[in-house]
Amino acid sequence: PVHAGALTIEGDLLRRQGKLAEAGPLLERSLAIRQLVLGPAHIDVAGSLSNVGLLRWAEGDLPSARALLRDLRRA
Repeated sequence: PVHAGALTIEGDLLRRQGKLAEAGPLLERSLAIRQLVLGPAHIDVAGSLSNVGLLRWAEGDLPSARALLRDLRRA
């Protein structure tokens, strides 16, 4: 989980800088680690789902962003 946190921080920074292509793999990897280690109902997984959703929204991929938000409601 510590590694996932570092990936989240770096990915979020890149997203905020508009470097979406670089941010994506980091945020997705963080989400995958947290889901595997913490389980789908953990609060940190919800945060990662939100981060990837914001990334998808920034990329203009609204269907994926909506799907992630639906997953977020279940987390």
